[in-house]
Amino acid sequence: MNKQNIQKTLVLLPTSALLVGCLDATDNPANKITPTPNADGKYNIIFITTDQEAYMEQYPAGSDYAARERLRKLGTTFEKHYACANVSTSSRSVIYTGRHITETCMLDNTNYAFVNDMSRDLPTVGDMLRDAGYYTAFKGKWHISEDTESLEEYGFSDWTEGDMYGSVWEGYKEDGTIADHAIDWLKNKGKQLNNDGQSFFLAVNFLNPHDIMYFNETPGTYIAGEATPAPDDPVYKKSYNVPVPASWNESFDKPGRPAAHKEYNKQWQDWVGPSPTDTTGWHTFRDYYFNTIQDEDNHMLVLLKYLEKAGLLNNSIVIYTSDHGEMQGEHGLKGKGGNIYENNIHVPLIIYHPEMKGGRHCYNLTSHLDLAPTFVDIATAGNVQQFSAITQELHGHSLMPAVKNPATDIRNSEGALFCFEMISMIDGDYVMNPSLKPAYRADMNKRGFVRGIITPDYKFARYFAPVKFNTPADYEALWADNDVELLMCGTDETENLAWPKDNNANQQLVELMNQKLNALIQREIGTDDGSETKKGYKGGVDMYDKNKYDQ
Repeated sequence: MNKQNIQKTLVLLPTSALLVGCLDATDNPANKITPTPNADGKYNIIFITTDQEAYMEQYPAGSDYAARERLRKLGTTFEKHYACANVSTSSRSVIYTGRHITETCMLDNTNYAFVNDMSRDLPTVGDMLRDAGYYTAFKGKWHISEDTESLEEYGFSDWTEGDMYGSVWEGYKEDGTIADHAIDWLKNKGKQLNNDGQSFFLAVNFLNPHDIMYFNETPGTYIAGEATPAPDDPVYKKSYNVPVPASWNESFDKPGRPAAHKEYNKQWQDWVGPSPTDTTGWHTFRDYYFNTIQDEDNHMLVLLKYLEKAGLLNNSIVIYTSDHGEMQGEHGLKGKGGNIYENNIHVPLIIYHPEMKGGRHCYNLTSHLDLAPTFVDIATAGNVQQFSAITQELHGHSLMPAVKNPATDIRNSEGALFCFEMISMIDGDYVMNPSLKPAYRADMNKRGFVRGIITPDYKFARYFAPVKFNTPADYEALWADNDVELLMCGTDETENLAWPKDNNANQQLVELMNQKLNALIQREIGTDDGSETKKGYKGGVDMYDKNKYDQ
């Protein structure tokens, strides 16, 4: 549906979403907050996003993540929430459209010259909420286009000119400014909008803990990117007695381990320097990671304190998440990319609603695909016809039923889908040289693209080549064009239950998970033939296949 058609198409469709207008309008005595909808009968939405923050069941001992602890006490914590794509550009395109990367065509980061901007004709959360009567504003990191002046064409106002992708120390330098800009906007624009009877959506996109990407205490060892030690700041002096993952030295040549992991690891180390080689090094790495979260949390706390002081917690719903995770040494990896390991794709999500009791937990599966329908559910405030019209092309589910009753099953039965199509990370021997035309070359026969499914009990993934999109219907076809991975949830994820192919006691389970993945792809994507690569990459993947060009 084009943006122009959203308001024109009003079709009454059945929906399982429990709209906000149906929630119990009772005070929140545990939080001493009195729910006070705006004059339009709706609540503001304040959406806080961090960058590269993995889910943590418990925060590290010695940390003081006061903002996160405050949100946990105020809201509902979603304990099994997953990203649908990696890395920043891809995941954010899903968050802000409610569509998989196969529709957004945002397959790699926009700061690469071979990546197109997201289409301005694709409805965003900003467009959807404007159609529901909201004023929509955006602060902080965008990273879905090369725009540096305005996001109006993407449905958002009041963006501070100039994007921030997350370079060396950028979170350390800019997160305080992002919080200040958000507070200034709330003081000077948000409050006035409410006084005039209009609710607003404010996206606040912090950068940290993304600074971990460039952490390296031995500058000069990297090849293509940037690397630096921690800032000389008291926030970054703390050390945490947190054990490193037991899998920190897992072999990349372990039988059954997808080859894509080794390619990714080589590419990542060439880009920002070698990974630690012992537990001491990983402790130092993780200390810095936890401190970047502490740094961001301090700024987020300033924002939350202002919301409380200004009375905005009475008339605003606050939602907090991260675009994707950080490996932190799990399976010998750092960074984020094409795999289905927990630290990579399991991310935090907390939803605070003034009408709902805080301190609750939802242990059912949810995903980033569900955020856009949730925003629309809040914004339409019980108008089923309007909700259905705006979301009829979306395949996610509103999370508002789980905010009212955390036991509600959102997607346990169907699972959560993960897609990955970054050509910049599939080849550890990639070439980036301005003298080449085009300047980037990779082996497109390497199996680095991913289709994965997360269920309550298992994760299943197919790793395939960019030139070999496939939807295997049987066991032999599955193995013909894919590296296959089956992991049991709740374990250290070091055993690939799909390996070996032959005489495997888990063959029926592998076949079942393959069928579930196919069914989820059909529901949320449709035909999965790679046609998006022709739109997402300038010239398509063939343009960058080193097998098709003389070196």
